[in-house]
Amino acid sequence: MVKLKWFLISLVLILFSFLIIQAYEKEIFNLRQVSTKTYDSNNVEIQRDKYNLRNFMWSGIFPIYGGFIPDPHYLYSEPVDVTEYLSSVFHNNNVRYQLIDVNPFFENRTSENILAMEINGSSFEYKLEFPQNSTQNILQHNEPKSVFLYNEDTLYFVLQYDWEGKFLIYEIGYPFTENKNLNYHLIDIDESYVPAFLNFSLSQDQIDQLLKQTYSDFYQFYTQYLNKDYTSNQLLLNEDENISLTAYYGAILNINRYKMKDITDEEFSLKIHNQYEFITSIQNVKIASSLGTEKIVIKLLHNNYYDLLSLGDSFETSDFAIRNETKYILIDYDYIDRLLSYIDLYRKLRDDKTKSNVYFKDKSPVLVEVITQFNSESTIDRWGLSALIFPPNLSPQLDRNFSNRTEYALPNDVLDKGYLFIMDFNDGYSIKLSYNEVQKLEDFLKSIKFSSQKK
Repeated sequence: MVKLKWFLISLVLILFSFLIIQAYEKEIFNLRQVSTKTYDSNNVEIQRDKYNLRNFMWSGIFPIYGGFIPDPHYLYSEPVDVTEYLSSVFHNNNVRYQLIDVNPFFENRTSENILAMEINGSSFEYKLEFPQNSTQNILQHNEPKSVFLYNEDTLYFVLQYDWEGKFLIYEIGYPFTENKNLNYHLIDIDESYVPAFLNFSLSQDQIDQLLKQTYSDFYQFYTQYLNKDYTSNQLLLNEDENISLTAYYGAILNINRYKMKDITDEEFSLKIHNQYEFITSIQNVKIASSLGTEKIVIKLLHNNYYDLLSLGDSFETSDFAIRNETKYILIDYDYIDRLLSYIDLYRKLRDDKTKSNVYFKDKSPVLVEVITQFNSESTIDRWGLSALIFPPNLSPQLDRNFSNRTEYALPNDVLDKGYLFIMDFNDGYSIKLSYNEVQKLEDFLKSIKFSSQKK
């Protein structure tokens, strides 16, 4: 009994000593620091104390393989140089920023989301607060989904939040050369009001930064939130010259997937991503140019098929809600040479007498503005344009991972007329031009290029 008593007392003392050491590990052992530059010398530097007893989490299958996750550990995006963009705010100093997660896998009080800024070689930390109970990870992608806005000496950091058009905005007050905790203002682009602190005119360089973002969300943020007149202004472009083409037009069936999920192939011979998903028709397409804004405008009627209304025993006996819309595709003059290179490749492939299919898809697509107009309502988005080419007399059996929604239910006689030049706008619809129409487009693009050079 006495031995058991001393054993329990010893166990309590050991546990108490461990808790004391764990709580005061830094003071007792004078911990060293771990820098983000340890992992990559290009990182903006932040440092955290190295702990051995504060967090215990195993990575892998315990105890077969893996090990304890180090404290601290970091996740980080690639550093972004914003020297030129923010030169007026930072008085021509060199500026880089990087998003860094500290201890993200622990998900406890030691975890931090840091906006790290390097100004003339010196590093500063801005700790970003997030909505309560948020599972937000600021490093969802290889590059940060973020941008800066500024008004005189006030700098705002805008971070995309979730997938629903929401953004977190942080105000970085002057001076910038000090470590700060930053709280957020959550906004939604679907809301009708603009917060008072954002009610200022953006300079052209800020507009350019928002519009050139790889992600469509910041494009939406500007065109549908900060500048709600943007869409209507694009539709009022002056047409300096235009042509009309006859094109084969394909549109995806925009069927409500929630209503479709319970429909089996046995009940209804409709397979998503099969012949019924695309409707092809012959459309007149108008292509115009605007020297004032340096944009090419493609206009066509879009028959949009919406929710399934009633289910028959086949596609033909089922009813869909159909709405006629007008699509405007705006392409910057900067991409004229790229479009001409598509046509040049198209010609070379067309002259090739081989009977095997040839597919072409640009790995870095042209960015285009897509405006959908229905009655007085307009929506605008940003997409990539690509090209796909296949030869005559062969029905295209495309690798879906490669072709990305460019399969069509084409009439049988279409393929007998020669190669088709396909412009795929990655929005579930495309226009296809026959050989003669491609020639007209080529002449038109060369004319625009010549006119813009004269200007």
